Amino acid sequence: IVFRRQRGLHKHTHMLSQESFIKASCTVWGVYAVQMLATPKMLTESHFHDASTPLSVWLTRATSCSAFAAIAAVLKLETAEAYKIVLPWIVATGLLYPWSAKLGLFSEVKPKYPIHYVPETLFVILPAMGLLAGM
Repeated sequence: IVFRRQRGLHKHTHMLSQESFIKASCTVWGVYAVQMLATPKMLTESHFHDASTPLSVWLTRATSCSAFAAIAAVLKLETAEAYKIVLPWIVATGLLYPWSAKLGLFSEVKPKYPIHYVPETLFVILPAMGLLAGM
């Protein structure tokens, strides 16, 4: 955040735009979607102590389609409308994926560390970026 002096008052100017937040979020989700499609077993087994099953591989790979579609749809929207979708999407992603795994909110999966710090950190940084971009 940058502050500029203008006529004796501080004018608040953002270095982080909603557009930057949207692009960063779609990039992160895009990387996950590619991994879901191309390497679903690796994605699961590098982050969790549980082994992949044929069902988990199938479900992870199939989920990539929804991620790619969501990214494509969001990037076609005007920035203000996309922001209203992406911020709750990123918050929900953080809660349902890395943070629920870490805290055991919805299941008893056991994350592997240090690798699981990556999504945990990403999904603290991205919502924070989103909130700052909305100010």
